[in-house]
Amino acid sequence: MIGVAVTTLWLAHRLRDVEQSDIPALIYVPEVANVTACALDEWHLIDAKKLFRFCLPHSMSLSSRVASTESLWGSTFSDERISLYAEYSSWPSEYVAEYLAKQPEYVKRLTEIDGRTVKIESWRRADASDGHRYVAELRIYGANGKMMARMSALCKKRSDVEIAKQIFSTVEFP
Repeated sequence: MIGVAVTTLWLAHRLRDVEQSDIPALIYVPEVANVTACALDEWHLIDAKKLFRFCLPHSMSLSSRVASTESLWGSTFSDERISLYAEYSSWPSEYVAEYLAKQPEYVKRLTEIDGRTVKIESWRRADASDGHRYVAELRIYGANGKMMARMSALCKKRSDVEIAKQIFSTVEFP
């Protein structure tokens, strides 16, 4: 943790007089999220307009700022193997249980992340024409039981699902 603090202080000192346009796109994500140091090696922190935050591997960068009209914030981050859509929204969008039960390799897990109830689901897609053969979903619920945020990852390999679940585990709320 001390190393992260020292690195952050060093970067803050070095970047103090740098213009936004001089910062590479992988480090600066304008208006959507602030990228800072993350406790995980080789990962960076995405601050979703102070609504929530999460960590991503450095290989993943912003690919779209398009969000659903129901959400307060939403963006897609991707690399060559994973496309992750994250949003802060109470819109209860979920797959129907009957559909999920028929999906190959379907797994459902209820747990807690940052003190909130979450549902994590994953499965293999029957139709993977885009090369993303697996899906991993995270839904986060507030104290009232209503959904407050979600993440959806399209993954090319089974091992990428585990990376998506690691991303899910880094979610924090202010």
